[in-house]
Formats: sequence, structure tokens, C-alpha cells
Amino acid sequence: MRFWFKRWSTRVNLWGFIFYCHDLESDDTHFATLVFRSLLDLIQAQTPCGCLYGQAESGIPRLTREIPVYFDNPEVLRLIFTTLCAYLSSLSSYRSTMGKPLPEPFIEYITLPQLAQNIVDLLQTPRSLLLSSWDIFDPMSKVMAWIAYHQSSAILDLPDNAGLLLFITFLQSPSVVIRCRGMIGLVNMKYPDHLSEVRVCNPQLTVHLMSSSKPSKEVPTSEKGGPWLLPSDLPYETVSERYRNPLVKFLDNGAPFKAYEAALRVVEFELRGSQDVRESFSYPCTRLFGGRVALSLNLIDDMEIALRFHKKNFEATVLRLALLTVVLEDALDFGEKNPDVKDTLDKLPAVIKSESDRAIKKWPDRWYPYYAMIKSQSGHDYLDVAQTSQGCSDSTHRHKSLMVYEIAFNMFTTAVVSIALSPFESPAWEAGVRHLREAEGGIFMAMQVLPSGCVQHRMAQVLSCLLRLITRFSVLGPCELPAIVSELKQPLMTLRSSGTKVHTELRNAATEFVLNHARASKASVQLLARLAQLKQVAEHHRKWQVIYRDMEGDGQFQDDVNAYGEQELIARRLTQCAWCGRSSSGLRKCARCEKVKYCGKECQTDHWKQGHKEECVSPVITV
Repeated sequence: MRFWFKRWSTRVNLWGFIFYCHDLESDDTHFATLVFRSLLDLIQAQTPCGCLYGQAESGIPRLTREIPVYFDNPEVLRLIFTTLCAYLSSLSSYRSTMGKPLPEPFIEYITLPQLAQNIVDLLQTPRSLLLSSWDIFDPMSKVMAWIAYHQSSAILDLPDNAGLLLFITFLQSPSVVIRCRGMIGLVNMKYPDHLSEVRVCNPQLTVHLMSSSKPSKEVPTSEKGGPWLLPSDLPYETVSERYRNPLVKFLDNGAPFKAYEAALRVVEFELRGSQDVRESFSYPCTRLFGGRVALSLNLIDDMEIALRFHKKNFEATVLRLALLTVVLEDALDFGEKNPDVKDTLDKLPAVIKSESDRAIKKWPDRWYPYYAMIKSQSGHDYLDVAQTSQGCSDSTHRHKSLMVYEIAFNMFTTAVVSIALSPFESPAWEAGVRHLREAEGGIFMAMQVLPSGCVQHRMAQVLSCLLRLITRFSVLGPCELPAIVSELKQPLMTLRSSGTKVHTELRNAATEFVLNHARASKASVQLLARLAQLKQVAEHHRKWQVIYRDMEGDGQFQDDVNAYGEQELIARRLTQCAWCGRSSSGLRKCARCEKVKYCGKECQTDHWKQGHKEECVSPVITV
């Protein structure tokens, strides 16, 4: 039948004909089974995702309406949810195929809020078929993850926080696959829907994971310049003229803005870092620019021109990449509130990656462009970038520490998507399990080598807790979950009080788990118990253990440990101030908890105000 579909489906509207046939005999369940099986065969015969956009537009609303009709027919439900999953998955390729995000009218038309509501209602039905068959629950849980990606409001607007609680329940399930889907749902429901390039747990990665080709880091030629980049081939006479006539002449207080001095400070900060870990939480624009002034493209242009005028072309690229990343983080705070910000969010990530790629080709032995490329990204191609960066001649201890963190972060996010959405035991699924195991070692390593208390160190603590929830939840003892939750509260409080914009969506997801895990577990006792009885869940756990056991002690990050030296790691851990990160032999312990040390009273006071009070005293989380 699939061969016939593949031959003729492009010539006639077969999927419309299939729905027409269903309307003729909608009361005949045997005929309905044949109809929906034919529809699924048609989809599987049309391998190019682009063939499914038209079908998805009409098919998703139609199938959504059929769910309550066939709530007691397991085979039809399986076919409906499998077909819906194929439709929603295909839509993730729309941007790469059509060169633009899914149109908002399209998203509104496919009635994802009603689909989410139907699923929640079905789960709450006594003796629900969703809980008795993995063949139904599997595609249904994938559908929920895709809904959170395509239209987060469809989840957030469900009554009584039902969508939020369902994803938290997923994260507490006995199946590692479902736990990863819970993580994807929690993260994506907190993200602007039209974004794809800068998502943490991006389901769109499955488009690349299931194909042999890697996603291109290039952007269309028409976008390469745009408003964000100066032409790389500006004549020196033009640079000289621009340098003498800057667009930004004054700071907010009326003092002259010295573009060259400010640019040198920005580059110094990016390449060497700061002795004050507080500056890792929020970019120190005021200090670097010499005073308060709005960060704008004109300001960035003036500083880059100043560096080019002084023949510092590499430094000019570092400055551009660094400040465009700050612009992107600021835009994320606004989400989708205005068209200008939306355009920035839509295009700027690709511009940053393209400029990083250009810089890598021009300066292959310099570390910073590799770091700019991989920073906060997901996907196997970025791991290749990190691997290439290891031979850079200017790589320092600080650079290696940051790269270890970014590699581990990348592995975590890529692994979650691979395990959640790739077919069980497929090469992509097994690669995801291995990446998650490697991420554990990487995050442990990062917490040893990063300056204690910096934003990356705090995020590594969050990731460490989330990793344990995903990898070990099914074997946690009665006291272990409260201990992990308590441990998770501490860095979340510090990050929140600091006002940092780093990975807000991931921190929000973790906070929702902390606040609602007990409520979700209590409301889902039946669901969790029945999932534990499914043989496929037991098989997930068995296969998971086999891969993990094979990887025990394989030393993925042993090269990094050897590079730093075990004694150096121990010494850094014991001799660093918990706030500023400076090494010293005369540190004094916190008298209350005796777990952290400080180089002076000022650091101890600042750390207490910025989060250690909550860590030390450990009150109930209030975020």
C-alpha cells in the first residue's frame, strides 16, 4: 500500500479523500481503524517533511476532534497520536525548508490548545487507555512535548496548571525517556515560541539527529551584513574617517565616550576575565564603557572602528561577537513584546554563528571564536568545534575551564532531546545515553575547575541536580529526592537574586520542579504506578543500565583531568575564596556552615547578601 501511496499521493489529494471516506462511515470502528491506518501509511510514504505541511494544517484539527470520539478504542487512539506526532515533528523543519518561522495564523488554526486539553481530559478518565498501553502513551507524550515547543500558551493556559504538573509528573516517571520529555516540556513552555536557534532543549535537533547532514552554521548572504555587522573589507580611509567622526560622542553624564579605551576593556574582559565573580552574572557594561551609556549598534560600531583603526582586527571581532551576544541576551528579556526585538531574536543567533565561523577560518589557532560558536548551543556539530579548539595556541586555564562547562552543557541538552524523541535503541537514542553519561563527568569536572561562585559554577550545580533527576530518579531512595531538591534550591536562589539573564528558561523549569514536584506526584499516583508496570519501561531501564555500565570509568574527561592535574584541582577547591574566586592560603571559613571560605570580610558580606544566606540557613524556597 505504501508504494501505491508514494506513487500517487503527489498527484491527487489522497489525505483529503481519506478523511472524506471516514465521514461516510464514521460510526463503523473497524472502518475507522482502516481509514486512520491508511492515513498513517500515507504520511510514512511521504518522507520529505515539506510534503506534510498542508496535511498537518488540516489534519491536526481534524484528528484533535476525533480523540474524544475514540477514547475507548486503543488501536484508533494509537494511530491518531502516532499521526499527530508525525505532523508536529514535520513542522519543526518548516523554518529550514521555507526560510522563515511558522506563520502565527497557521499555529492558531491547528488548535493546539484543544489538543492539549483533550490529552489532559483523557489522562484523567478512569481506567484511561493512555495508561494501559505504551503504544498509546509513547506518541501521546511526544505530542505534548511538541505542543510546548510550537505553542507554549497551549500548555500554560490549561486549567489548574494541568500542563505544568503533567510535565513535572513526566520528570518523576520510572522511564528515562518520559523524564527527558518532561524536561523538554518544562523548558520549552517557558520560551518564546518562534525562537529555534537559541533554545536549550530544542526538539528541532531531531531533524538533524535523524539525518546524515549537519545543520549549516551559515546564514543567507542577504543577512550576513544586515544591521549587526560592519563590512569586513572596509577601506582604511573609511575606517579612519569613521574613527574621527564617531556616532556616540558622550556618556549619559555628558562626559566624552572614549571608544578605543572602552573597546580595549571589553576585549580584556572577554579574553582574560575578571577577578570579581560578580561580573560573571551581569555584563559590566558601565565599568567597561567608562560610564553609563545605552548599548546600541552605533556604540558597538564605534568601538569596532576604533580597534580596526589601530590595526587590531582580531580584537575587533572579539568585541563584535561579545557585544552581539549581550544584545541577544537583552532581547530575550523582552521575548515577543515588539517586532524589532522579535526580528533580533529571529536573525541574530545565526549572524553570531556565521561571524564565529568566519573568525575560526581566519584565526584557526585563536581560542575565542570557538568559544563564541559553542557557547550555550546544542548539537553534535558544536562538539566538533570544541574538539578542534583544543589545539589553540592561546588557550589558558580559564579558557579550558569555560570550554569544559560549555561541552558538558551541550552534551546535556543534546542528550535530553536525543533520548526523548529518537526511536528507542536507535543510534541517535544510544548516542544520547552516552552523551548524558559524559555530561555527568563534564559537569563534575566543571565544578572543580571553574571559579567558585561564578555564574557558570552555579549553573553547573543546577545541571548536576537535573542530571541526577533524569538519570537516577527511578532508583532514588525516600530521602534522596528531598536532598536533591534542597541542593537545587541553593544555586537557584543565588542566580535569581543576582539578576543574571543566563539560561532563564532552564532555571525557571528547575524552579517549577522544586515548587510543584510534591503536588504533581500526589496528583499522579495512578499514572506513575501504571507506567511502572509497562514492560517497555522496564526495557528502557535495562538498556539504560547496560550502556551506563559499559561506560563506567571510560574517562571521557580524563584528558581534561590530566591537563589540569589532580593535585591542582584539589588545591583550587581548597584555596579559593567562595565569592571572588581568588586563591589564597589565608582564607577563613564561614562560622555558621563551615563549608565555604573567604579572603576577607567584604567578600563574606557580599556573598551573604547575594545568596549564601539562603544556602547557609536553608529556608523554604520562595521564588
